[in-house]
Amino acid sequence: MSHFSDIGFIVETPEDLDTLIASAIADGKVYPAEHGSYVYWALDGGIEMWVQTNHNDQVVGFNPHFSGSSRVQVAMVNTAWQEDMPLDGSLYVHVVSSDDLEQLVFMVDMPDFGLVHTRLAPDSVHTLQVAAFAHELNIFADEAEFEATSAQLDDGMRFAAESFFPAGLLAEKEEDTAMAFFSGRIEEHNRRDNPFTGKLFHHLLIRTLIGTLDVVADPQLVQATPRSGGLVQGTFWLSARLAVDVMGGSKSNGRRH
Repeated sequence: MSHFSDIGFIVETPEDLDTLIASAIADGKVYPAEHGSYVYWALDGGIEMWVQTNHNDQVVGFNPHFSGSSRVQVAMVNTAWQEDMPLDGSLYVHVVSSDDLEQLVFMVDMPDFGLVHTRLAPDSVHTLQVAAFAHELNIFADEAEFEATSAQLDDGMRFAAESFFPAGLLAEKEEDTAMAFFSGRIEEHNRRDNPFTGKLFHHLLIRTLIGTLDVVADPQLVQATPRSGGLVQGTFWLSARLAVDVMGGSKSNGRRH
């Protein structure tokens, strides 16, 4: 299971990955950036692939994304990127909807960072579309089941039904990551087909402490039937785009190969 299988791609061998990248490059649109280009491949059902190429048209990176109806209003704290991987970028942000959440800083990775980073000044406010790619996922029929069987804190207390913890910033490691542990309520659930592979994946719109998030999950992670009004809890990788770009599609100046 991987971020790719969370949206129905099969990437089990280097050859699988090569085929996926080649298809994205063949059918995607190119968006020039300061340090190279992005090839944006959008499939039906909200599936996106972002391939990064340098100025010599060599592939240097790739990231999946899922475009959905999640909306989270945030204020910028800072950006993060590495000189040896300038097309990869992340945001440190906090939610602006509540004074209680202004101290809750979390990180999201951004697949089109090099196209939008000039808009991301500290303290600027943006609406993000956030996709949460499931690493671990537990589903509960109702709040009673959640309170009886969900994960516990060290002192025996349980997490709130709508909670959010920036796990990638709290772990003891050299680099921060865009990982989160959260619980939330299921507002919508549907099964989707990846048109490239024909494989199914799950999409859930989840209401959490920070706002609604688009959760995508490999069917192997979904051990119970998700239903509206139920709850989920798990660990997720967060990928985000500016909602204004998601609503209008990607930049209009892209060109096809």
